[in-house]
Amino acid sequence: MSEASAEQPQAARHPPFPKDAKLSEQLAYLHNVFAGKPMLFRDMVGVLGAHAPLLLIILLALLFTVPNPIPVSAPFGFAIVVVAISLLRGREPRFSEKILNARFSPSVHDKLVRFSARISKGIERWLHPGRAAVILATPARERLHVFGLLLAGVYLLLPLPVPFSNTFPAWAIMFVASGLIGRDGVFVMLGHAVLVAGVFYLVFLGATMAVVMNQLWDWVTGLF
Repeated sequence: MSEASAEQPQAARHPPFPKDAKLSEQLAYLHNVFAGKPMLFRDMVGVLGAHAPLLLIILLALLFTVPNPIPVSAPFGFAIVVVAISLLRGREPRFSEKILNARFSPSVHDKLVRFSARISKGIERWLHPGRAAVILATPARERLHVFGLLLAGVYLLLPLPVPFSNTFPAWAIMFVASGLIGRDGVFVMLGHAVLVAGVFYLVFLGATMAVVMNQLWDWVTGLF
């Protein structure tokens, strides 16, 4: 066996899933293929296939909802932005080598896949294709919703030391992307509502912190 073939990514030895496969089915496949073995991000992309950017963006968002944060989640906020931009431009996403070589240990990707599978099955049960179809009636409207995914990805990139700051955009991405895949306009609008709620959450915390700091400053200066 040549050195090049020995270094071949594991996913290259496994065909990607069909285009119409559900996310929960692809997660189960990922778990079976890489059980007990480390997995690179390029392996994940190889299994999902280049034809499934929305499935990939959902899985990336799921990284930010795992109860104990995944150690390699930081570059994947940027990966979400890359995928969203590629969708807007109608091209396949192209990732840097740093992102492609990001490694999941067996314990990390096992936790990620199991947790993600539970969430994805719940989402799939509530999806209803054709609901509020007017929201997705034209390509221009679909691109507008993809732009919402881009904004949520940028939100994830913000280094905010605030509890739940990643939760709102991550869930927004999952709802919007799931709605686009399942042709469910209600899910899409729910995702946008979650993103708006996240913005109001940050504004509220910022305003509250400003009031507290002003009161603290007045108290300190009043001592002298």
